[in-house]
Amino acid sequence: RAEILVEMANGSLQEGDPTGALQALAEAEKEDPKYAEIYHMRAITYYNKQDMNEALVNAKKAADMKPDFSAAQNNLGRIYLDLGRYHDAKKPLELAAIDPLYRDSYKAQTNLGILNYRLGETNLAEKYFTKAIQSNPNDSCIAWYYLGNVRLKKKQYDSALNDYNK
Repeated sequence: RAEILVEMANGSLQEGDPTGALQALAEAEKEDPKYAEIYHMRAITYYNKQDMNEALVNAKKAADMKPDFSAAQNNLGRIYLDLGRYHDAKKPLELAAIDPLYRDSYKAQTNLGILNYRLGETNLAEKYFTKAIQSNPNDSCIAWYYLGNVRLKKKQYDSALNDYNK
Protein backbone atom coordinates (compact mmCIF):
# COMPACT_ATOMS: atom_id res chain seq x y z
CA ARG A 1 0.00 0.00 0.00
CA ALA A 2 2.83 2.42 0.84
CA GLU A 3 4.42 1.78 -2.55
CA ILE A 4 1.13 2.53 -4.33
CA LEU A 5 0.74 5.74 -2.34
CA VAL A 6 4.26 6.83 -3.31
CA GLU A 7 3.37 6.22 -6.96
CA MET A 8 0.20 8.25 -6.42
CA ALA A 9 2.32 11.06 -4.97
CA ASN A 10 4.59 10.92 -8.00
CA GLY A 11 1.58 11.18 -10.29
CA SER A 12 0.22 14.14 -8.30
CA LEU A 13 3.57 15.89 -8.53
CA GLN A 14 3.74 15.32 -12.28
CA GLU A 15 0.25 16.78 -12.59
CA GLY A 16 1.40 19.93 -10.78
CA ASP A 17 -0.25 19.09 -7.46
CA PRO A 18 2.45 19.08 -4.77
CA THR A 19 -0.15 19.33 -2.00
CA GLY A 20 -1.80 16.13 -3.26
CA ALA A 21 1.63 14.52 -3.37
CA LEU A 22 2.32 15.46 0.24
CA GLN A 23 -1.08 14.12 1.29
CA ALA A 24 -0.41 10.77 -0.37
CA LEU A 25 3.05 10.64 1.22
CA ALA A 26 1.57 11.30 4.67
CA GLU A 27 -0.73 8.31 4.15
CA ALA A 28 2.19 6.20 2.90
CA GLU A 29 4.20 7.07 5.99
CA LYS A 30 1.34 5.81 8.19
CA GLU A 31 1.43 2.52 6.27
CA ASP A 32 5.20 1.98 6.40
CA PRO A 33 7.37 4.66 8.04
CA LYS A 34 10.52 2.67 7.20
CA TYR A 35 9.99 2.85 3.43
CA ALA A 36 12.81 5.15 2.25
CA GLU A 37 11.08 5.96 -1.03
CA ILE A 38 8.49 8.01 0.92
CA TYR A 39 11.14 10.44 2.14
CA HIS A 40 12.87 10.51 -1.23
CA MET A 41 9.63 11.52 -2.95
CA ARG A 42 8.86 14.00 -0.17
CA ALA A 43 12.29 15.58 -0.72
CA ILE A 44 11.56 15.90 -4.44
CA THR A 45 8.18 17.42 -3.68
CA TYR A 46 9.60 20.00 -1.30
CA TYR A 47 12.40 20.73 -3.77
CA ASN A 48 9.75 21.51 -6.39
CA LYS A 49 8.01 23.77 -3.90
CA GLN A 50 11.35 25.58 -3.34
CA ASP A 51 11.37 24.56 0.35
CA MET A 52 15.01 23.55 0.50
CA ASN A 53 15.09 23.01 4.27
CA GLU A 54 12.33 20.38 4.18
CA ALA A 55 13.79 18.91 1.00
CA LEU A 56 17.14 18.48 2.73
CA VAL A 57 15.64 16.92 5.88
CA ASN A 58 13.75 14.35 3.84
CA ALA A 59 16.60 13.64 1.42
CA LYS A 60 18.94 12.95 4.36
CA LYS A 61 16.40 10.64 5.92
CA ALA A 62 15.94 8.64 2.70
CA ALA A 63 19.70 8.35 2.12
CA ASP A 64 20.35 7.38 5.75
CA MET A 65 17.58 4.78 5.78
CA LYS A 66 18.81 3.11 2.60
CA PRO A 67 22.45 4.00 1.81
CA ASP A 68 22.44 1.96 -1.43
CA PHE A 69 19.44 3.92 -2.78
CA SER A 70 21.37 5.81 -5.46
CA ALA A 71 18.48 8.01 -6.56
CA ALA A 72 18.20 9.26 -2.96
CA GLN A 73 21.97 9.81 -2.78
CA ASN A 74 21.87 11.80 -6.03
CA ASN A 75 18.92 13.83 -4.77
CA LEU A 76 20.70 14.59 -1.50
CA GLY A 77 23.85 15.63 -3.37
CA ARG A 78 21.85 17.84 -5.74
CA ILE A 79 20.16 19.62 -2.83
CA TYR A 80 23.53 20.25 -1.16
CA LEU A 81 24.84 21.48 -4.52
CA ASP A 82 21.95 23.92 -4.89
CA LEU A 83 22.52 25.14 -1.33
CA GLY A 84 26.20 25.82 -2.14
CA ARG A 85 27.33 23.13 0.31
CA TYR A 86 29.79 21.63 -2.14
CA HIS A 87 31.81 19.62 0.37
CA ASP A 88 28.64 17.90 1.61
CA ALA A 89 27.43 17.24 -1.95
CA LYS A 90 30.49 15.29 -3.05
CA LYS A 91 30.10 11.97 -1.20
CA PRO A 92 26.45 11.21 -2.03
CA LEU A 93 26.98 12.20 -5.66
CA GLU A 94 30.05 9.98 -5.94
CA LEU A 95 28.13 7.04 -4.47
CA ALA A 96 25.35 7.42 -7.02
CA ALA A 97 27.74 8.07 -9.94
CA ILE A 98 29.62 4.78 -9.53
CA ASP A 99 26.63 2.50 -8.91
CA PRO A 100 26.59 0.12 -11.90
CA LEU A 101 22.93 -0.71 -11.23
CA TYR A 102 21.74 2.91 -11.12
CA ARG A 103 20.14 3.54 -14.48
CA ASP A 104 20.36 7.32 -14.03
CA SER A 105 24.01 7.47 -12.95
CA TYR A 106 24.51 10.09 -15.68
CA LYS A 107 22.54 12.51 -13.48
CA ALA A 108 24.98 12.09 -10.60
CA GLN A 109 27.91 12.38 -13.02
CA THR A 110 26.41 15.60 -14.39
CA ASN A 111 25.95 16.92 -10.86
CA LEU A 112 29.58 16.08 -10.04
CA GLY A 113 30.57 17.96 -13.17
CA ILE A 114 28.55 20.99 -12.06
CA LEU A 115 30.09 20.76 -8.59
CA ASN A 116 33.62 20.81 -10.01
CA TYR A 117 32.72 23.49 -12.55
CA ARG A 118 31.54 25.76 -9.76
CA LEU A 119 34.74 25.05 -7.83
CA GLY A 120 36.82 26.06 -10.87
CA GLU A 121 38.08 22.51 -11.47
CA THR A 122 37.34 22.57 -15.20
CA ASN A 123 39.39 19.50 -16.12
CA LEU A 124 37.61 17.36 -13.54
CA ALA A 125 34.27 18.89 -14.54
CA GLU A 126 34.98 18.02 -18.17
CA LYS A 127 35.73 14.43 -17.15
CA TYR A 128 32.39 14.05 -15.37
CA PHE A 129 30.38 15.72 -18.16
CA THR A 130 32.03 13.48 -20.73
CA LYS A 131 31.27 10.41 -18.63
CA ALA A 132 27.62 11.47 -18.24
CA ILE A 133 27.31 11.94 -21.99
CA GLN A 134 28.89 8.55 -22.67
CA SER A 135 26.48 6.94 -20.20
CA ASN A 136 23.38 8.50 -21.73
CA PRO A 137 23.98 10.81 -24.69
CA ASN A 138 20.30 11.35 -25.47
CA ASP A 139 19.29 12.62 -22.02
CA SER A 140 22.43 14.56 -21.12
CA CYS A 141 21.51 18.01 -22.40
CA ILE A 142 22.66 19.67 -19.17
CA ALA A 143 26.01 17.88 -19.41
CA TRP A 144 26.35 18.97 -23.06
CA TYR A 145 25.59 22.57 -22.06
CA TYR A 146 28.14 22.65 -19.24
CA LEU A 147 30.71 20.84 -21.37
CA GLY A 148 30.24 23.67 -23.88
CA ASN A 149 30.90 26.15 -21.07
CA VAL A 150 34.09 24.32 -20.11
CA ARG A 151 35.33 24.30 -23.68
CA LEU A 152 34.43 27.95 -24.11
CA LYS A 153 36.58 28.78 -21.08
CA LYS A 154 39.39 26.82 -22.71
CA LYS A 155 38.87 28.84 -25.92
CA GLN A 156 37.91 25.68 -27.83
CA TYR A 157 35.23 27.53 -29.76
CA ASP A 158 34.36 24.92 -32.38
CA SER A 159 34.02 22.20 -29.76
CA ALA A 160 31.96 24.48 -27.52
CA LEU A 161 29.60 25.32 -30.39
CA ASN A 162 29.23 21.62 -31.20
CA ASP A 163 28.42 20.84 -27.55
CA TYR A 164 25.84 23.62 -27.35
CA ASN A 165 24.20 22.35 -30.52
CA LYS A 166 23.83 18.90 -29.01
